[in-house]
Amino acid sequence: MATDARAARADTRLPQAPPVRLYVEYRPFPRQRVFHECAADEALFGGAAGPGKSLAVLMEMLAQAVETPGNEVILFRRTYAQLEATHIKWSLEGAPGPGRSGMFPRQIAAYNQQKKCWTFAHGSRVWFGHCQHEHDIYDYQGAEFGGAAVDEVTEWSEPMFRFLIRLVRSVVPGVWPRLRCGSNPLGRGYAWARARWVAPVLAGRVAPDQVWRPEPTEDNPEPMTRAYVPARHGDNPVLIQNDPG
Repeated sequence: MATDARAARADTRLPQAPPVRLYVEYRPFPRQRVFHECAADEALFGGAAGPGKSLAVLMEMLAQAVETPGNEVILFRRTYAQLEATHIKWSLEGAPGPGRSGMFPRQIAAYNQQKKCWTFAHGSRVWFGHCQHEHDIYDYQGAEFGGAAVDEVTEWSEPMFRFLIRLVRSVVPGVWPRLRCGSNPLGRGYAWARARWVAPVLAGRVAPDQVWRPEPTEDNPEPMTRAYVPARHGDNPVLIQNDPG
């Protein structure tokens, strides 16, 4: 069964060609769907291991690439080995489990192993990036991405993430610049990530899944909107079916 256009952004238009409907094998669980439908500029899909956060982050990058021709998006992990074992592998072969969810549509896209990049027929690209060392993020100085994602964002420092925010912009018509993150509640960056997305929910200032905007500051007069989408082990019915205890 194919996803709808928002869940996997399966509809696109090829240059000088009639509309084409693509089918991507991906059936989002309810919490994954909330993450995909989130209207915040920055969204964290965070919490316990198991509910499909990493796959959802990959599908968000596919969605953003397909929805607007000419968009440039990038998905980060801390190391290349992590990327190769998960997101790159899944985009080529599908994720483990029924249906091999997450495989990118080769009808309109090709993968360049050397560049670590999927290029789509309408000009969009999905890049895979890594920042094993703190200073590696500055290798992207001057780059411009209409969308970006960091899986396991708590492996990053706050200065790394703040620098990434500066790169999320686009002059391509129709692009909505936004950030999507996934994470478990651990890692060297847990404290800043908790303060950025989770603490306002725990304090009762905003509700889970709610879109909110931080107070403007002199350094950031127009802050991006944010949302925290909590994830729990029990949100994945396949895991519960296989291991109910």
